[in-house]
Amino acid sequence: MSIRDKLFSKQFVTKGVKFAFIGAVGTVLNLGILYGLTTYAHVYYILSELIAILIVFAFNYIGNIMVGNIKIESEPRMGGSGATGRDSPRSD
Repeated sequence: MSIRDKLFSKQFVTKGVKFAFIGAVGTVLNLGILYGLTTYAHVYYILSELIAILIVFAFNYIGNIMVGNIKIESEPRMGGSGATGRDSPRSD
């Protein structure tokens, strides 16, 4: 399968649209939280932005997990030097 076929496959386009939608909702949410905290709660602008960024980061992450753009493995992968046993203490 060529790169062109992969880029224009239905699955790739669908994932891209879902990702973009969640990102757009996150942007609107960020602006709304920032405006609400700064204007109505009278929180300092920088602190308002920090709070908004943290909330929207979590929203985007959870949203992408829910629509299937991010897969979480239930079991950790084995690899690296830990799998070979080189980092374990010697039993001489």
